[in-house]
Amino acid sequence: MIEDNKPSDIRFVSKKADDIRYTKKEELLASLTGPGSEGTGIYYSQFDPGTLYMYVQHSAAEDGDGTWTITGNRRG
Repeated sequence: MIEDNKPSDIRFVSKKADDIRYTKKEELLASLTGPGSEGTGIYYSQFDPGTLYMYVQHSAAEDGDGTWTITGNRRG
């Protein structure tokens, strides 16, 4: 899940929910702290499960808008 706030946060959210459909677990993965950075979406590819692709707009950095990646071990 990605949130459009300041900073723009990316969170892992459990598919398991309680009786009123609230998630049982969520955990912060990353926060976009670059000036003006706004996350607009995330994507895992079945062909590259160790990389999270993140779409970013409105970054104040000259090369900030575009697709950023986070790599590492994917949690199951």
